[in-house]
Amino acid sequence: MECRRFRITLISANDLPVVKGSGKMKVYAKISIAGKRKSEKRTPTDKDGEINPRWNFTLWYKVAEALIQKEDVKIAIKLYADNNPRDKYVGELNLTLKNLFDNGLAAEKVSYAIEHKRDVSFSKGTLKISYSFGEKIIVKNPTGWKRAMDYGATILLKGTCLLAFGFIFEEDDDVADDHDVLVKT
Repeated sequence: MECRRFRITLISANDLPVVKGSGKMKVYAKISIAGKRKSEKRTPTDKDGEINPRWNFTLWYKVAEALIQKEDVKIAIKLYADNNPRDKYVGELNLTLKNLFDNGLAAEKVSYAIEHKRDVSFSKGTLKISYSFGEKIIVKNPTGWKRAMDYGATILLKGTCLLAFGFIFEEDDDVADDHDVLVKT
């Protein structure tokens, strides 16, 4: 399958609306492509910037070329204020991948107005990002056996840790890592 590597860096947000009941705002972002749960990643929480958070956090994806060429495939960036027991929605930015691609293979420090999903006329704050699309690459879909072997190896590793150390090492799924996520049709 033809894909492109897509890099997006969430640099910062400015002049965000103050979310009531959140106390000192500690803001993070969730990013997803085409509404696919597997593509969702999260930035670390900015604990100091309040209404002007700074992340400078880069995410990598492999995106099917067919998705990039569709008019309706969006990258969604949703901002939340970290608040126990429930995080508060701050706003979001929805961009089509095709629009980004058609505007150039790369852009540095581009600002977009943040919208509020409950009131689209309400626009407060901006989000600054950088992005780039790589050259086309061919990605082979893993076979059923490959996925089964990977899953089996994971179970074996977790079981060994449980027996040897008395606990299971779990990666923090909330914060994105440096691994590409394959987003396909």
